[in-house]
Amino acid sequence: RPQSFQVFDHLDYMTQRFRCPYVIFYPILSCDGLDFDVNLTISEIKGSRYVEDKAWRGDIVVVKYTDHTLDTLDNISISDYAILRNYFRTHNPP
Repeated sequence: RPQSFQVFDHLDYMTQRFRCPYVIFYPILSCDGLDFDVNLTISEIKGSRYVEDKAWRGDIVVVKYTDHTLDTLDNISISDYAILRNYFRTHNPP
């Protein structure tokens, strides 16, 4: 499998899930077997918490679904950016 995904439906210490979960798709295997480049956007979001050995690599795709059945996509707004920024700032790739 050249890529994998992770369902993201709450932030740390939240007691309830988001009504509309996010799914983060990330690459795990390149065609030539080499490591992907570090994702510069996420490394900038991490700031002083950035550690290259634990960096998100490659192109990351985030989608938002309308509910937990993951059947229908929803539009992402600027308020979602704050939630995603918080997630990427505090989480390393799986």
